[in-house]
This record gives sequence, structure tokens and C-alpha cells, in this order.
Amino acid sequence: MKLAVVASRRLKSREELERLINALHALNPDALILLGWPGLHPGNLISKLKSLHYLITSPYDDILITKTYSTFNALLDGKMIELGGVLVAGIGGLNTLQDILKVKEGPAPNILITYHAPHGCGDLIKELGVRKGIPELNELIKMKKPPLTISKGLMRTECRVNGARALTVPETYAVIIEAAQQALSAKAFRLP
Repeated sequence: MKLAVVASRRLKSREELERLINALHALNPDALILLGWPGLHPGNLISKLKSLHYLITSPYDDILITKTYSTFNALLDGKMIELGGVLVAGIGGLNTLQDILKVKEGPAPNILITYHAPHGCGDLIKELGVRKGIPELNELIKMKKPPLTISKGLMRTECRVNGARALTVPETYAVIIEAAQQALSAKAFRLP
């Protein structure tokens, strides 16, 4: 199973949307998870993506986006899905604490994907000298022990959170995860 996780950014034009779609098709994933909606009307992207895809909301996404993805059963906030034998859980940016509580109730995921970073991993706002990560995510990771956590953050960082591998990627980055026989590999890179 090949999963692509994309830390999207707000797009300003159809040309930017076309470049994003072409970059995503070039990855050729079995499934795609968008970390935050890239803007524009959801129909423009949903109808053009060839692979199965899901959304984890950002704090800036609106009701049209959440309702559209809920209609297609593709909103991953506070939910778990199985992709190729791998259990994937999502924590969105709109109702983060409620999503954490929902994921706590379920089985331990193999991959945890969050809009916000855990506290201490790619969350430092250098200009202010403060961290914006969510401590409750650290507690969830300690409790569930997912082998891999992927978050949207301020910088590309790989760290350990309570002993588990965590990748934080900024906007316009993607992470390709390949899963085969209980082994997970993940590689982060900048999209063109």
C-alpha cells in the first residue's frame, strides 16, 4: 500500500490547482490524505483526483468543505480507516480536542495523521520563542503508541514523541508512506 499525505496550502488560481493535481498524480498513491483544504471550490479538486482521497481539516476550513467530505465519507477528523491492512487515524484542526478523544476510544492506529504538531516537534515559532504544538497529542501518542505520526508544522522535522517516530512537514510538502508486511517506511519531500 502506498499512501501520500500532502500538507496543502491555500491556492490562488486554477493554474496552481492544476500543478497540484499533476504533482499528486505523479506520486501514483493508492490513497491520498490532504492536511488542510487547498482552497477553491471542492468540486474542482474532488472530480479531478484519480486516487481514493481523504481530508483532515485545518482551522481555516469552512462548513462547505466539511459537509462535502462528510457526504463522501472522506472526512478523517476523529476517525480511523483501514488502508491496505494499515489502520490510519486522523486529528483535524477544527475540533482537535474532540478528535483526540474519539481516537482515544478506538484501537491503536499504525499511523496517526494530525493537522497540528505534537508539542516539541516542528512547532517552534522562532520569532516569539514559543511552541504551538498540542500537548494532548503527546498524551495520545504515549497512550496509543502509533509507530508513525505525521503532522503539518512550521518546518520539516523528524523527532521522537514518547519513543514513537514523528514527522512534521510544512506547506507544499508530501510524505509517501509505503506499508508492506507490518513494516512502514516514510519519506518527506517538497512538491514541485
